[in-house]
Amino acid sequence: MHSATVRYCLCFVACLTWAGLAGAQSSLTIADAGANKGLHTERSYFSPEPFERFDTLSGNLMLSFTDLALPGNAGRELRIQRTYNNHTPTVYGPTHGGALTRWQFGIAGIVMGIQERAAPPGSFPTLESILYTTPSLWMADGSHERTTYTSQPNGHPNPATMEVMSPSFVKYNRQTRTLTMPDGTVGHYEPLPTSQSELRLTAYQDPFGNLVELLWAPNELIITQHVGTDTREVSLSFDEVGRVTSMHYNQREWLYEYVDVGVPERPQKEIARVVLPGGQEWRFTYDTATQPATGWNWYEWNGVASVTTPSKGVIYYDYAETLVYEPYPVDQSELRRTLVARRSEGPRGTASGTWQVKLFGENGTDAEIGHYYALRPEIITP
Repeated sequence: MHSATVRYCLCFVACLTWAGLAGAQSSLTIADAGANKGLHTERSYFSPEPFERFDTLSGNLMLSFTDLALPGNAGRELRIQRTYNNHTPTVYGPTHGGALTRWQFGIAGIVMGIQERAAPPGSFPTLESILYTTPSLWMADGSHERTTYTSQPNGHPNPATMEVMSPSFVKYNRQTRTLTMPDGTVGHYEPLPTSQSELRLTAYQDPFGNLVELLWAPNELIITQHVGTDTREVSLSFDEVGRVTSMHYNQREWLYEYVDVGVPERPQKEIARVVLPGGQEWRFTYDTATQPATGWNWYEWNGVASVTTPSKGVIYYDYAETLVYEPYPVDQSELRRTLVARRSEGPRGTASGTWQVKLFGENGTDAEIGHYYALRPEIITP
């Protein structure tokens, strides 16, 4: 088969295996990095396998798995989701208690955590100044949404600054710690024991009578699903820093084993092996490139290097160093280790062939040549 080059520009549509094709997309700068994890409905994703999502705007690789799905009323499900984002390890998350990791656990489609911010100032001259005072909403897939006020704020805490809304029309009341989603689902939150500014989900209920309660303990989370008179209980166990090590439901067990991929001054562990209840396994390895001596603002140092499926198919991810330059607000550059190829081999269960990922600057030059302002990924299919 001849190789085909797929370029994403304004108003371009291609009939390939792109997941969730959105409209126009713009380039990515360093300042956007924190908002590129998780699934964004306005972006296009390349998905050779159902669990893979390659962000054609930012270059983020996301792996998403549903480890358990329990049915509810009106076709609703309680889905326990495990998600990996290649971009930027995080120390925030309701289920990792400060542990540095790229993996996130949560309930799919539900706001799992809220990052509060300081009391508003006396004036709001710009949108940026407003966003510095409003909460962020954290989803199960590692993505987050910023919020703004639903009423005109006039400085300092008052009723006008208590309710905020996200771009997806999720409303949050900072006084009652209650969140309302567009479909009528209502969630409730409490501060973490270690931080009043970070809140975690304690319960949510939808208009169809589905109620889910979360009971947090230092080393365990009990998730209870109420559907009419039926009650189902799922438990997740944590290690000493909050990483999920096992999940149990109805005498079935999921095991999660970790490998150390960090350095002494910045410990980091990622999932190396997942054992499913039937004994099948997923395995993961990570890039072993040497960490540079200066700075820590790297995206994909020690990113995922391979995924072995239960059917023994293997997907490989190759990386190379890329220099990113951004002149605003000050001249700065970052050396990034970015994904450049995706290869697969093995039995049924993996799409065969090699996908090359090439990064271009706004001026169209290769990412490896000189400085450039932003990224424009290009995927070359087999």
